[in-house]
Amino acid sequence: MASLKKRGKTYYVQYYVGGKAKRRSLETASLQIAKEKLRQFESAQFRGDDLALPTRTPIADVVRDYVEHIKAVKTERSVRADLYYVRQWFGPVCDDLKPVRPVGKPIPPLEANYFEEIATQQIAAFLTRAQRERNYEPKTVMRYREVVMRVFNWAMAHRGIRMPRDSNPAKLVARP
Repeated sequence: MASLKKRGKTYYVQYYVGGKAKRRSLETASLQIAKEKLRQFESAQFRGDDLALPTRTPIADVVRDYVEHIKAVKTERSVRADLYYVRQWFGPVCDDLKPVRPVGKPIPPLEANYFEEIATQQIAAFLTRAQRERNYEPKTVMRYREVVMRVFNWAMAHRGIRMPRDSNPAKLVARP
């Protein structure tokens, strides 16, 4: 059995593992949303699933592991092509992926500290900016979307990343 706790304006779920109390932030100030997240958490515990709450993984760790993965399973040419897109999107927040030479206007950094905080709106805003400011063709914008979607799919399947609502935020971005 789990319960809701409120500290300041933020709600937490409190549960017990081996007789020891654990708390995890629900990252919301809304009681209604907190109750729904508590219900999802309790349902997942009843089914024996892992925690139904999103994980908190630094973006740089996920991207670094994804790059190592593609280097192991793809051809060198394919890796270079994918790295170009990954570098443009995640480069500002991953020191390992800083572009060799800047291409066009600098891309504003992601406003997220953790991989799970990247939202559909951020991805859509990036793609819209790329299309408007850099005059990218729709085909190029679709390639960015495809690569970002692959990163999220890989992270969820192979890295155990739990996204909010267990869905890939890039999948919800409308095609240009």
